[in-house]
Amino acid sequence: PTDIVQTINCPMLFLFAENDKIVPYSEFEIWNKELKQKEGVTFKMYKGLNHVFMQGTGWQEQDFLINSNISHIVINDITNWINTNIIIK
Repeated sequence: PTDIVQTINCPMLFLFAENDKIVPYSEFEIWNKELKQKEGVTFKMYKGLNHVFMQGTGWQEQDFLINSNISHIVINDITNWINTNIIIK
C-alpha cells in the first residue's frame, strides 16, 4: 500500500498507538520509512494507547469494554492537523 500512497498528492495524517496489537509498531516503522520524505505527510505515535486510542495494553478484552473516550491528545492533534493542512473554501 505504500506504493499507492506515494501517488497521492494531498496532506496525509497517520496515527499509531504504542499498545496497538492489531496494527503493530513494525507497521509504523514501515510507513514512516517509506513516506518520511513525502511532502505533507505527518506521523503521530501515542504512547500507552491501544488500537482505539484509549489507555490500555491492547491485548485485554476489557480494554475494549471500558466506557471511555478517545484520548483528548489524539482529538487535539487531529483538530490541529485539519486546521493546519486542510483549506475549507
